[in-house]
Amino acid sequence: MSISMELSNLRREAVRDYFRFADTQDGRWFDLFTDDAELTFPKFGTVKGKDGLLRFVQKMGMIVRKLEHDIDSLSFVEAGDTMVVEGGESGELADGTRFPDGTVSRGRFCSVYSFEGALIRSLRIYTDPDFASKDSARVEAFK
Repeated sequence: MSISMELSNLRREAVRDYFRFADTQDGRWFDLFTDDAELTFPKFGTVKGKDGLLRFVQKMGMIVRKLEHDIDSLSFVEAGDTMVVEGGESGELADGTRFPDGTVSRGRFCSVYSFEGALIRSLRIYTDPDFASKDSARVEAFK
């Protein structure tokens, strides 16, 4: 196996581990990132460093009680040190609302990872943070 194929496989496994660890609230997710990693999430903004990553997880924990990713159906596109990953997610908000609702929210996400070796250097998450379609004004605007 070539070195680039080996690195690609390590990176894909790091992404899968990220979702596994995030879904089970396993702190090992932290070890998948470089010390100066950057994370961007809609309505949250961008944080840098592991302290920033921890702050993001704490804020998400106030909104989302349970999150599950369909790891087996992830799609990967790679270019150099960048990997784009698309998949499905579902879960439960802190107030008990389950998502996706299957009507407006479909539970799809796309994330862009940048790597340094096999570690995640940056993660840009693209998903609608209105997991349960409660932003009725915008939902109605698109009907």
